[in-house]
Amino acid sequence: MLRFVIGALDLRARGEAADKKRLDRAAREGDFDAETFDELVVALVETSFVAEGDPEFGHFVADFIRCKRPHYAKLLGSVSADALTREQLMPLL
Repeated sequence: MLRFVIGALDLRARGEAADKKRLDRAAREGDFDAETFDELVVALVETSFVAEGDPEFGHFVADFIRCKRPHYAKLLGSVSADALTREQLMPLL
């Protein structure tokens, strides 16, 4: 979900490479630690908007991500992916 927001808001060029690597590693390993996720939201979303001069929008987007994360996790738990490949599943999520 965080990668989607970063791409949709064209934030992928911003942010520290180490933070992006942490995000990718967490996604690959299925690490859903809330504290780490929140740190990455701050580093990759809020900080990017603060640097662009719009901290209020950065806080708004970060709060939205934090609010929707449990709903996204619930969706992931309810989608049956038994016979689907990764390429077939990703558009659904």
